[in-house]
Amino acid sequence: MTFESPPSEPDPYVVALDEVAALDTQIARLSAVRARRVTDAARELHRQAPVDTSTAGPVWSTARVERVELLTELALLTRRTEYRTAVLVDTSTALVDRLPATLAAVAAGAVSWEHAEVIAKHADGLDTTPVCRCLRRR
Repeated sequence: MTFESPPSEPDPYVVALDEVAALDTQIARLSAVRARRVTDAARELHRQAPVDTSTAGPVWSTARVERVELLTELALLTRRTEYRTAVLVDTSTALVDRLPATLAAVAAGAVSWEHAEVIAKHADGLDTTPVCRCLRRR
């Protein structure tokens, strides 16, 4: 006489973990889209060339006015602190402008946004121009 075991149900713990991983992949993909849109917004604001129209105190440069306006607006709209907003803007700019492979990895869900922040922070100041193939052979 043989006993057949009933079909086993998926372990709820494993199912929950798999769902968290799938959600994180979706979050990473959306984060890549967000990075592109943040950079688009910064570029559009730059095209508009905002100026300091205040009448008191020192006059801010156009670059300073752009930065403060972008950070303030994004912080308000996304319910972030200005510090976290600055990290978002700086990371987005670094990924879009200097680290396209990292941005592609985020878009593919292979790298989390948090990892991309660390990569962007540590890549700041590094020369990201490609090395000539003839130099790589040495």
